[in-house]
Amino acid sequence: MHRERILTALLLGPLVLAIIGLGNRIAFDALMILVCSLALYEYFSMLFPKDLLITVLGIAGGFMMMGSAICFQSPAGVALGFSALILLTVVMIILTYSRHQDPLRTMLSFFFGPAYISGAISMLILLRQEPFGLHWIFFLIITVAAADTGAYYVGTHLGRNKLCPAISAGKTREGAVGGIAASAIFSILFWALFFREANPLSLLLLAVVVAVASQFGDLAESVIKRSCGVKDSGRLLPGHGGILDRIDGMIMGTIVLFWTVHLSGPKFYQ
Repeated sequence: MHRERILTALLLGPLVLAIIGLGNRIAFDALMILVCSLALYEYFSMLFPKDLLITVLGIAGGFMMMGSAICFQSPAGVALGFSALILLTVVMIILTYSRHQDPLRTMLSFFFGPAYISGAISMLILLRQEPFGLHWIFFLIITVAAADTGAYYVGTHLGRNKLCPAISAGKTREGAVGGIAASAIFSILFWALFFREANPLSLLLLAVVVAVASQFGDLAESVIKRSCGVKDSGRLLPGHGGILDRIDGMIMGTIVLFWTVHLSGPKFYQ
């Protein structure tokens, strides 16, 4: 499993980074649409494994949010997509009400997936358009990856106290601290090598906040998987599980990073 995890990262990591760093906006948006579609498919396959209609409509709801973000390139576009998703959810549950044993649960589950996953990826699309947008995206990737890796290795070798045993038996407090520390260290390295325009102290503090948010994102997906009785969201990535397993920390990290950068403006730059 560990070997598969490393091999998958070595094979897919450079390809994804190349598309993000070397590709144009169209290539980046296409990558985001692909990732979002696969993540939504995994989400609805977990919650509604035998309901193809719900899955198709749910992915369509996600497209509404991303499409609005791509077309308008502003938070207003995300808000428009969010509003369209609300309307789609209401229409869906009214037209299919008799098909569901628990219509309220169905309605909330249907709405949450696209709002959570597509909403975050829409903000990632907008983040690319911010000043130094590519720098911020790579900062996000490095910070979340460092938090995940640091938590895994510190938790494996030094972990003693469970972080949230009712949600995830494997995560420890020591691992969480190790992940935050790793993010902080790599944020300074990233500043020194690639992002000297940013204020190093602000970048360090932001890395800590993003690392904490990414761990909440990881736990949020664990709640979904535990509720559905599955270990992984999918099997697409050997050693990692599914796409949603790979981006769970990115989701919360993106939400925190986008709004901080968008609302703070030049405060993060020297």
